[in-house]
Amino acid sequence: MLDSEALSLLAHGRRAQQLEVLGYLKAITYGTEVEVATSSAVLAELLDGKRDGGVWSALRRLRIVTRAVDDSVAARAGHLLTAAGMDSTNAVDAFVAATAALRAPAVILTSDPDDLRALTADLPAVAVERV
Repeated sequence: MLDSEALSLLAHGRRAQQLEVLGYLKAITYGTEVEVATSSAVLAELLDGKRDGGVWSALRRLRIVTRAVDDSVAARAGHLLTAAGMDSTNAVDAFVAATAALRAPAVILTSDPDDLRALTADLPAVAVERV
């Protein structure tokens, strides 16, 4: 699972940053076929009408699946926010964590792991890794 920061690095980061994320993806998926995904809520943070092409290009080029925020994801995200003592300002991170939880085992890649680690503290099948 890619959060906003990880997908942004793939879409807009310097080449070295992109290679670092891609290298990490290869390392954790070596030998197995896995889905690389993000939450549709992440797109709300990244698509600004100015640099959308990079995001769409990264999704297509890297075959990243966008998972919708449906009722089950929304409910799970709300429960995770409550359990972590957070409010809706962390909603997008909660949607990412909930999507990962519903597809566990999963690894969430992020450049800012603190909030996601708090949200997934009670989810042993979901790991959060810094890229």
